[in-house]
Amino acid sequence: MRLLAADPREMEEVAACAVAMARALGADQAVASAQASARVRVTARDGATDIALRDARQGLTLTVYRKSVV
Repeated sequence: MRLLAADPREMEEVAACAVAMARALGADQAVASAQASARVRVTARDGATDIALRDARQGLTLTVYRKSVV
């Protein structure tokens, strides 16, 4: 069972695009990290589903480095 529609290749492409955009805007270096996580919680009571929760998250972190001009 797949919980997220986050294809690893797609996430890699997004991270690479973020780095390329940062470089195009003047960054000397940039590091991007794409994350995805999912969890499912089901509680049953008296043989029936009582609670069913699904939590899915995706994120992108971009760190940009630029040489200081003095």
